[in-house]
Amino acid sequence: MTGCPHSTNAPCLTCNGQVSGRPPAEIIVVTPELAELIRRLRELHAQNGVTRRELAAAIFCSESTLSRDLSGARCPTWKQTRAIVRACDDERHMILWQRRWEQAQASLFPTRLPDRFLAAMIHSTRWERLRHFVRYVAPYVIRWLAIDVVERLKTAARWVHSAATSTFARLRNQR
Repeated sequence: MTGCPHSTNAPCLTCNGQVSGRPPAEIIVVTPELAELIRRLRELHAQNGVTRRELAAAIFCSESTLSRDLSGARCPTWKQTRAIVRACDDERHMILWQRRWEQAQASLFPTRLPDRFLAAMIHSTRWERLRHFVRYVAPYVIRWLAIDVVERLKTAARWVHSAATSTFARLRNQR
């Protein structure tokens, strides 16, 4: 962010042009469409001049969820994307934002199979069909499952960490 969120025309004496908070993390994404969506959401957030904490409160989610959405660690849901756009006062471009979100979703989970796969499936034996399935369809399925498994593992790790932390705190207090 370049400007002061307190004043648009003159430098602020309070913050001296410096915006508080941590700089945004590097965008980590799987597809260029999702990177574009995240980059545009970040630009919108920066132009609005609100902090992440204020934005998270405005869209009724935690700061960590908002941080994951704006870093590309996961694709934000349409509900969250719409809430961010509304909180940043850009409702007049909502259809454009919906198209961007749909393109990011479609890039994550492609539904159209390559034409060469379909042509090979029509004129082939059972083993050739299996080989083509493994070559063309399985990577999409594996990527979809891997994203889901990683999210579940992260949730389980957070749960184990919080349970262990509370157990150790309780044991410490009993001494």
